Amino acid sequence: MKAFFIVLMSVMMTYGYSYTAFSYITPEKALSVNPYFYADCKGFVGTSIFLGYGMTDKSDIYTQMSLFNDGSNSFSAMVRYNIKNSNIAAVAVSPLWIAPQYHFIWENDRIALQANATIQCSFDYIKKPAAYAVLSPVVKIIKGIDAFVEVNPGYYMQDGDFANLWYRSKGFGLDLTGGLGFSLGSVIFSVACPVYDVTNDPTPTLGLWFYYTISK
Repeated sequence: MKAFFIVLMSVMMTYGYSYTAFSYITPEKALSVNPYFYADCKGFVGTSIFLGYGMTDKSDIYTQMSLFNDGSNSFSAMVRYNIKNSNIAAVAVSPLWIAPQYHFIWENDRIALQANATIQCSFDYIKKPAAYAVLSPVVKIIKGIDAFVEVNPGYYMQDGDFANLWYRSKGFGLDLTGGLGFSLGSVIFSVACPVYDVTNDPTPTLGLWFYYTISK
């Protein structure tokens, strides 16, 4: 089974912001729907759907289900809590791994910065975890359109599947991404061209997601 990276945006926003980084807490008692589609240059194609719910004004919960063209699939769940000022503690879990995380976002009228940090322990080699991060500056071009880049480093203590890619080689890894975010009314879109595992086996990918929130 392949454990693909988790990608979602979790707030009613006027910009799409980055491609991979987690964002604000889902509004209280709101339901978010986030379909996602991706394909890489090696013929790998997949689709995911993320369902989120704002439990309180400081916490939310997500479930993720994915299907891949090789017949495998994945499932994970995540709970998050906003400690203060968009400093968010989270933990995600799947049948394969558990991953404590930290999410942060800062913005003004012209720019934004998103940062995530994760330590993942896979159940079959829990003594050899991985640590990886997402660092994404965002420029707000005009209202409803933003451009972003991502520099996503990581260190993996063993070859294997990880939450942010279906396979990693032991040692340092780096992903690079560029893309655009769009907002049309209550629907947010993101289109990006990530290159995964730049340092070992570069894998260009095309990704698209959209995000919609339903609230009372």
